[in-house]
Parts: sequence; structure tokens; C-alpha cells
Amino acid sequence: MLIFFSAALVLGQTNLLTNNGFESDLTGWQTRGPAEFSADTAQPHSGQKAARIYIASGTTLNYQQIYCTASPAITEGERYSASVWVRSQGVTTAPGAYQSRTLFPT
Repeated sequence: MLIFFSAALVLGQTNLLTNNGFESDLTGWQTRGPAEFSADTAQPHSGQKAARIYIASGTTLNYQQIYCTASPAITEGERYSASVWVRSQGVTTAPGAYQSRTLFPT
């Protein structure tokens, strides 16, 4: 299974995610779970790269994830706009692929 994506978290006109287009590979992002994570030029949404998560056939799905911390940190009570572009490939069996955006105030 392959997943490509780019992301944004915006307050006003300011994007709070560092390297949200993955132009600097995975700098500023953390990964978790049994998968291959990389910045890839094959399927960018805009710019030159997108994050790529490859989960090999037979690998247990275990909430494989890529995530980052907003800078400056988000504040409870503020309004934000979050968006993500996701493309999956080779998803043929349950449970399939999904994406989740979770914001935690500091």
C-alpha cells in the first residue's frame, strides 16, 4: 500500500507546519510504525515532493503515521484551517487506508 500526501495547518494566512510540502524531505516530521517513510517526487500535489508511506504486503497495520508539531503551538479557542491531500495506491483489502488530523492544544 502506498500513501502520498501534503498538508497545511493555517491561522489567518500563516502556515504553522514546517516543511508542509516535504521539499526538505522529512525534516521536521516524525514517523511511527512498521513502514517505509520518505519524501517522493513521483506523486507531488504541488511543489516537487510529497510524503510517501509504503506498507509492505503482509505487514500488520499498526497505526503507521507521520506527524509534526505546529510552530508556533496551537492555542485552545483559536480557529484554524487544516487541510491534507491524500492519494492511495494498491489498497485492495480491508481495513484499507485512512487519514486522521488531530490537533492538541498546548
